[in-house]
Order: sequence, then structure tokens, then C-alpha cells
Amino acid sequence: MQIQCHHLDRWEYMNLDMIEEVLANRGKCAVLIGGATSSGKSFCAKNLKILLEQNGYAATIISTDSYNKGVTAIITDKVEKRFFGGKMPFKSAIMRVAFPIVRDTPFEAKFSPECCARIRQAACTLVPEAVLDTYIEGCLTEIKKLNFDEPDVYDLSHVAHDLKTLLAGGKITRKEYSKVISEPVPSDRQIDGSQLKVFIVEGLYVLSDPLIKQLNRSDFVADFVEGSAKSLFLRRIIRDAKVTSSPTYFTIQMYFSNIVKSYNDTILPSAKNADIIFKNEMSFSELREGDLYVTKDKVELVNPSFICQLMNESTTESIQHQRDLYLRGSNESPDFNNLLRLREISEDGGKTFVPASLVHKGAPKTRRDGREIRPINILLREGEFLKAFNDEHDFLRKVQQAGFIVDRTVTKVKRKLKYHGYSLTLSAIEREGLFLEFSDPDIPQQVIDEIRIEASAQGKK
Repeated sequence: MQIQCHHLDRWEYMNLDMIEEVLANRGKCAVLIGGATSSGKSFCAKNLKILLEQNGYAATIISTDSYNKGVTAIITDKVEKRFFGGKMPFKSAIMRVAFPIVRDTPFEAKFSPECCARIRQAACTLVPEAVLDTYIEGCLTEIKKLNFDEPDVYDLSHVAHDLKTLLAGGKITRKEYSKVISEPVPSDRQIDGSQLKVFIVEGLYVLSDPLIKQLNRSDFVADFVEGSAKSLFLRRIIRDAKVTSSPTYFTIQMYFSNIVKSYNDTILPSAKNADIIFKNEMSFSELREGDLYVTKDKVELVNPSFICQLMNESTTESIQHQRDLYLRGSNESPDFNNLLRLREISEDGGKTFVPASLVHKGAPKTRRDGREIRPINILLREGEFLKAFNDEHDFLRKVQQAGFIVDRTVTKVKRKLKYHGYSLTLSAIEREGLFLEFSDPDIPQQVIDEIRIEASAQGKK
């Protein structure tokens, strides 16, 4: 019987109960944690390991990410399959030449025409020209379709072999993979199965039939970790920005073009093999993380007299029309602490809008002085939108396919003002009102306090 769970501690203890049952009968136990990319599999594995060790069970974690074949092998295997009918001559020789070149090339330039030219030059005396021509043509084609979330990216047979060795009390070499160079790296570390009771294996495809069917069902407990459309997207984009060399716009493009389809087609179906389904949404600590923290000190203008005074005594330096689209998962409730916003700007006074940036706003810090200090993750900066999407219609179509909906749309007119020598921002926000932001860091607190009093209802005459 499959169990569904929404709380981490309950999920941990459900696993502990099942693990102890397996240990009583088998002596050792594997825990397989599968699920969507960035659903929190690694986080769950670490917490479960702590609980197991607190209860006296020595455990280790193995990530199937470490069994990633690497971009050189992935592309070469695809070329062999699709351009050589599964039998590529001189494959080993080409791989030896291509690997160091691709490894030392920035991610966005791997198997680019320039990279392939270097491979051609290095391999031309080792490989017949016709074979090399076909290989280069195939690489230039397949790199455009690269998807790290496909099952063929991982050596699942090797995962099963190592896990069976450990369950039998044997030793294996711990595999290692670098997300910076997108290739496996050498390792001399070992895992000794005789010294451990529980082996936690986490990864996208650990519950897939090709891996599950190589194991004894009595040896393991199976978990599938889920998340909402928004939490899965944000975790993946924010994580990759920190640990890979890929530009964010590339990751976003790949997410909607490949990752969503892979999840629906090949990862989600493996949930049928799970004992426990864990619904893991973004934690508050995740919502407090950001690339930068933005401080906003603003006041709502409700005093008509002060509004007139402000406009009469200010100089307008610029006016910008904005439209903000807020996105959420189709099964999520609106959450002020977790906002995903597409900003559009208009150059014709609000008649037409063009996408400009995509940002995530997390949970603000609690302040009693009226200031809002909020973590921000900039996912797409101005000028990068068209590197990820063709246009607004392409964006909306793809996010809808990924399980998002447009929760609300807000239009704004923002005026940059010069008021008594200080820079202020006046925002007229649709259905919300007028707000004055103190954007000048040099404005004295006394002036801010005076404006607050005048702008509020206390200033009405």
C-alpha cells in the first residue's frame, strides 16, 4: 500500500519503521529516494541519515548524480546511436581526444563549432576523415538537444551493481562527478559495505524499472519526492546558478524545453514503485535565501493635500510603465513570501509591453520601522529574456505546460522625482494606490519621518 506524507519528520519516521523491518529480515537495507529534479531528494537523504545514526544504524548516502556519464560520453553515445546506427568506429580514439578538450571548455561552448574544430584538428591523424566528419556533424546537432534529465545520462546498471555489492557486504569505489566541468572526476575513496547497515541512494531514476528490476524487492524501501511546479522550477534554477557554470538563461531554456517533458514522461511514472510519496514544498529557510537583499522604505500616500504639494514641488526625471505577472503552481495557494514575477515594460506609454526580467522574491525580514528587506533571486535580467524564450506567448505557453498559472497581473506607473534635492520614486499601482519610495540613500531620517507624517492620514487637514 502506498502512503502519502506532507511533513518531513513524519516521512523520516515512516522510513525508519520500514527500514527496521527490512533489517530484521535481511541484515542490511537500501533506501531509494527518487523524484523530480530539485524536489529535495538530497535534503531528505541527509535528514534521514541523521535520524538513522541517532538510532544506532550506520548509514551512507549515494547520489546517482555521481554516476552521470559526463557531457562528452553523453553526446558521443547519442551520436553513435543516431548517426552510426549503434556501431561507431574509432569511438575510443575519438573519446580520448575529445574528453580533455570538452572538459576544459566553458559549458555554453562545449561542442560549439570552435570546440569541434579543435577536436577535428586533434583527431585528424587518428580517425578517418569520413568518420570524423560524421562525428562532428552529430555533435553539433546533439548538443542543441542536450538534456541532463534523461535516463541514458546515468549509468544505472553500474548503480545497481554497486548497490548489490554493498548489500552483500563488499566494497566499492565512491563515484564522483563535477557539475562545474560536467564530467566524472577520479576518486580513490571507498565505501565498505561490511561497516554499514543502511545505504541511501537518491536520484532522478532510482525508482525506474531498469534499476528496480535489477534489485531484490525485499532489500529496499522506496520513496518518491514531489513538489509544486513553482518550487521544482525555483530550486532547479537557483541551485544550478550556484553549482554549475551554465548561464541561468540556458538552464531556464533547458528546463522548459527538456526537463518538464522528461519529468512527465520518464520520472513521474516511476512514482508507482514507491512505498511513500513525500510532498516537499519550499522551506522557510529556502525562502530566506537570495542573490541579493533589497531594502525598500516606502509609505502609502493617502493625504490629498500632500500629494498635490509633492507634485507641485517635485521635478519628474523619468516615467516608466510596468506590468507585473505573478505566477504560481496550479495547485498552490497565493503566498506573499514566495513570489515569482515576470516584469514587462512599455516604451509607448503603456500601450504595449515587452518582457524584461524574471525574478523570485522570498520571505521578507520582519521589521518594525516600516522597511522591507527581502531576498531576491534574479532569474532573468533585462536583455536575457529572448535568450530563453521567443516572446511572451512562448513563455506563457511553456509555463502553462509546466503546471503554472498567472495568479494576477498588476500594472504600475513609476515616476522618478527630485523633491527638495532628494531622489524619490512615486508608484501608482493598479487597485492598490499611490506609494512613495525613499530611493535616495542620503536622505536624512528626519526628512523621511516628516514625509511619513504628511503622507499619512495624520497629515489630513
